[in-house]
Amino acid sequence: SFPFTPSPLSPIYTENEKKQAQEEEEIQQERSCKGYSLGETVRHSSHMIAEPTYQQAIQAIGSLNKYEFAFVRRSDRSYSYAILSHRSIEPESMEECMVFVINKKGF
Repeated sequence: SFPFTPSPLSPIYTENEKKQAQEEEEIQQERSCKGYSLGETVRHSSHMIAEPTYQQAIQAIGSLNKYEFAFVRRSDRSYSYAILSHRSIEPESMEECMVFVINKKGF
């Protein structure tokens, strides 16, 4: 007989899902800026890359890949360390949408 009954709320991961999660974590560690944690406010402006022109900034943003890190501007005008978790194009407007995560809870 089975030694325990899993809770319907506890996730059961396949070996492939575990492997994918480990690979994603390794990618995050490779691409991360050492010394910063998700959501942490930038300590010095030299830690960020600021492109000199609007066009170069757009080009740099366009080159960001999923799971790469960036400092994102918050509503209080500060910059927080975040990871790009999702990119998509809105079909009706053709506008690009980028979702950044700024803490370990996924917000």
